Amino acid sequence: MKVSATSSGLVSINNHLWSAWMKTAIEQAQRARQARGRLASYPWSPEQSPTAEWIAMLEQEFQASLVAVTASALALDALYGAAISEQLRGSGSKRPRRAGKIYESLKHAFDTGPVNEHWADEFKWLFARRDASVHPEEKPQPSDRHPLGMNLSPEYVQYSVEPAERAVAFALSVLRRCIDFPRTGNPESAAWTLRARSKVEELEQIHARGRAPCP
Repeated sequence: MKVSATSSGLVSINNHLWSAWMKTAIEQAQRARQARGRLASYPWSPEQSPTAEWIAMLEQEFQASLVAVTASALALDALYGAAISEQLRGSGSKRPRRAGKIYESLKHAFDTGPVNEHWADEFKWLFARRDASVHPEEKPQPSDRHPLGMNLSPEYVQYSVEPAERAVAFALSVLRRCIDFPRTGNPESAAWTLRARSKVEELEQIHARGRAPCP
């Protein structure tokens, strides 16, 4: 949280919503991993009819993963609002896709050269998953194979532990790159890195503490 006084004497306050979304994503990915662990140790095989308890654990993995993936994208969306100047936000085409707008703006504000190709692929993947979660078509699709070996509705695979952890790891890597490499000559970026560094490090520590070998 940043607090400052205005010329009128009123207090101006803003919170780090990118940090709040990122913490939510990390915590939900951890919950998804815990649910997966319970699923993997449950005495059931794909040849049997699933029990209500097993279905509940599957739902827990799905719901936590859904939030983790979506919150990771929202953290990067909020990063755009926090770290990108009004001038950079107004540059480029008038109505680009959101992922491309965020990605291109970050490239102008931070030194992203070595990760540009990776970022292009991961931004596209993450925001496609985000868009599918908040703008679902809900039409019948072929089943997909869950990592535990059963065929399920594809949403249970698209929002499972592996995508959740991929989303969280990518979003954290973007934050780390930004605080480490503000672009020379961009004072807004440099100022943001000073404010954000301790929050990013805190998020990384939360993430590291919650990681455990996945069954």
